[in-house]
Amino acid sequence: MGVLSLAAAQGDVPMCELLLEYGADISQRDTVGATPLIHAAARGATAAVQLLLASKAGANLGRKWLLQQATEGGETAVMAAAKGGHLDTLQPTPPMPGPLQRGCCPAPCGVLAGLCLDGGDALMYVAAGAGSIGVVAWLLKQGVGAKCLAARDQHSAVFAAVRQGQADMVRYVAQRGASLEARDERGRTPLAWAAAAGLASMVRLLVGLGADLLAADSSGMVPRQLAHAADQRSTAELLTQLARDKLLHCSDDGSC
Repeated sequence: MGVLSLAAAQGDVPMCELLLEYGADISQRDTVGATPLIHAAARGATAAVQLLLASKAGANLGRKWLLQQATEGGETAVMAAAKGGHLDTLQPTPPMPGPLQRGCCPAPCGVLAGLCLDGGDALMYVAAGAGSIGVVAWLLKQGVGAKCLAARDQHSAVFAAVRQGQADMVRYVAQRGASLEARDERGRTPLAWAAAAGLASMVRLLVGLGADLLAADSSGMVPRQLAHAADQRSTAELLTQLARDKLLHCSDDGSC
């Protein structure tokens, strides 16, 4: 990690100012491709984020360009802040009246300008996977990320939360209209995915929220069969019991 990235991550604004004055490279990347701005956002160092975006070096490269830079794993500063649940870093300074409009890039604005890049859907997905309910709630209030919330494919907020084991987030987005019947590239629902992965507590939660026990994937297999095929015996047994509780009947070979 470079000296500027270290200072930014620690929120040391005076040191950041000094380093920038002496020509430190604001676009320098570490071994995983993270810039000083990404490091600051990931730690919730709001003052450092605002300094980097408002600096002469930042203006020369362009704030939008800085916000578009991502690690080798594709994580931007916006995503890093959302993943860490750093709502204060995401919020504009000063506050903006009314919902955000796509294409707006207020200044100064924390890392909020990153929302201009994708309408907030990628940010919603990351925040859901990280279990950052405060960030998700704020995004919805700002009128962004609705596509991710309503998605019926693997890019949905429900899938993001289920895959990361974020039970509270699954409950939160489901209560706000997210579909439990979204499908991934194999035609599997979040319940089917959780069943195959042996996530018993997630399976119980999804069924309790109304997930379809008989939703078949592209190969025609329902969640219990997928659990059985993946040798997730306890999860398969749980699905059998849950099915019986709903007055359904499943045979020992996994067929329902």
